[in-house]
Amino acid sequence: MNAASCDCPVLGQTAVAPDIRRLTVRWPDAARAPRAGQFFMLRAWAQDEAPLLSRPISVHDWDAAAGALTFLYQIKGGGTQKLAGLAPGDSLRLTGPCDLAGDL
Repeated sequence: MNAASCDCPVLGQTAVAPDIRRLTVRWPDAARAPRAGQFFMLRAWAQDEAPLLSRPISVHDWDAAAGALTFLYQIKGGGTQKLAGLAPGDSLRLTGPCDLAGDL
């Protein structure tokens, strides 16, 4: 399956621990529903802005009825710090779902 790339609205973000966040977005492509073992490339900054690379984050949960896709991540550097700054209504670029077979 080829990965899709689109801007997705943030539905919510909560702190699970001081440096751990749960980020939920609306994933519009039900035909490319995520499953266990897959990940998405997340980007909340411009293509020419540092950090240069998107961040690979694995799928934590998928609610097909709501179209809600959830990621659980640790804030470790500039990219995840920018992800942590997202609030409901913001959007970010998602590319996926991907797996180790090389869907990108």
